[in-house]
Amino acid sequence: MRILFMWCYLCLFSCQQNKQVVSDKEQKTISFCASKSDIQDAAELNLNIIDYIKMNDKVKEIRRASIIMSQYITLDKVNRKYSVDISETKALELGVNKMNYDRVVLEIENVNKLLVDNPDVELIDLKLQYKEYKEKLDSVFNR
Repeated sequence: MRILFMWCYLCLFSCQQNKQVVSDKEQKTISFCASKSDIQDAAELNLNIIDYIKMNDKVKEIRRASIIMSQYITLDKVNRKYSVDISETKALELGVNKMNYDRVVLEIENVNKLLVDNPDVELIDLKLQYKEYKEKLDSVFNR
């Protein structure tokens, strides 16, 4: 039984097995083979492998920048607002380009404007969320 399980596992997760995925936006079928680095990158972007394979590189870069920046966004619960606590220079050093840095800063400004008019909106502590995400990721890849 154990040998059968291992054989099924290897067949299902083997990189040599060619999977077929139908894109949500297009009705074309694409073939892919996920490498170990693809699987790790998908996990780092908090995506399942199917969504990762279908996602274009620009969107992956935006998502990666948002995850990096999330650890530098502070929630002020008393005043109900967020602040970005990283300079553009430091963000560049961490791999976030200027366009993505500016996008995140603008998104935070827009969220703060929204919060003024909507006091019932639930606030999320992005630093805490990042910490939990990082701990989960580390537990998977640092066994």
